[in-house]
Amino acid sequence: MALSYVSYTANGSTNQFAVTFNYIQRADVHVYLNGVEDNSFTFVNDALIQTSSTPANGVVVKVARITSTTARTVDFQDGSVLTESDLDTSANQNFFTVQENFDRTQDTIQLTNTNVWDATSKRITNVTNPTSNQDAVTKHYLENTWLSTSDKANITTVAGISSNISALGTADVISDMNLLATSDIISDMNTLATADIVSDMNTLATSDVVADMNTLGTSSNVTNMNTLAGISSNITTVAGISTAISNVNSNSSNINAVNSNASNITTVASNISGVNSFADRYRVSSSDPSSSLDAGDLVYNSSSNQVKYYNGSSWVAISSDTDVKTLVSANDTTAGFLNGKLVAGSNITFTEANDGGNETLTIAGVDNSIPFAIALG
Repeated sequence: MALSYVSYTANGSTNQFAVTFNYIQRADVHVYLNGVEDNSFTFVNDALIQTSSTPANGVVVKVARITSTTARTVDFQDGSVLTESDLDTSANQNFFTVQENFDRTQDTIQLTNTNVWDATSKRITNVTNPTSNQDAVTKHYLENTWLSTSDKANITTVAGISSNISALGTADVISDMNLLATSDIISDMNTLATADIVSDMNTLATSDVVADMNTLGTSSNVTNMNTLAGISSNITTVAGISTAISNVNSNSSNINAVNSNASNITTVASNISGVNSFADRYRVSSSDPSSSLDAGDLVYNSSSNQVKYYNGSSWVAISSDTDVKTLVSANDTTAGFLNGKLVAGSNITFTEANDGGNETLTIAGVDNSIPFAIALG
């Protein structure tokens, strides 16, 4: 308890405060509002002062005694009469200054028995900026020297979700997070994050699919789903085509058409390896393929606008030819035009007509009295 001052917390409606300590003269009494001196306060009586205005709610009102330490209140003279009042006043000046110094000492930062400075939960003001490693740092210096605008915004954001962060620290949540951190779970989550899976999940979230799921939630369907639990891997596969299932009714005519071709589908299924290899046999590319090459492969080269086949060692262009070429026999290895395959004998002439159109080839004998022969090839 202070000996030379008393502090009040204003309630916003009172402007009179009691003086609880003794003093020599009224000039020794001072009033402070939140640390700012009120030089216009008045005395209601010796034990009560009134501030110049009503302090707002929460304002700290301090009424303090400050006894002079520079001038004696009583100056004794030789031969003067010593009165009790003068002696008491002189003694009180010394007594009061000792009390005030004691209060100031009590209100300063004290060194504890463990050599630690104790500010007793009070603010420290007027601290200069630090210059050495172990200097104290002020709030302003920290916020404006070491923290960027984004740092302070992030701190504010974190402060707003402190309750959520505290919830994450519970034993159950930590156990769940440790489980999620295992390699298998991380692998599964990476799989779920692929574009196809995300697309499927978005499909499952549509109103039609949700309605279908609600239908599946009836008791009879739950029983059926429990039965289906034994083939969960197949159900997982079916989940990827949920959109198609929701459109079955609108595509029933197409389904019936597919059913009418069931035998052809079965044939394709029995030759599925050939179907799957078709992509390797025929390709469309801007350049000739250089891998997975087999004799007989075909490619359409979009850069050269040519169709080519692979002869086992290189790509050969297939050229277009509107003219018909013929072979003379099964032993003939080179097809050619008819006029190139015919060889005129003696006294025989070949005449080609309608060149470039519906061409004709006339064979005529120069001397009909002489036998002639036509050789092919």
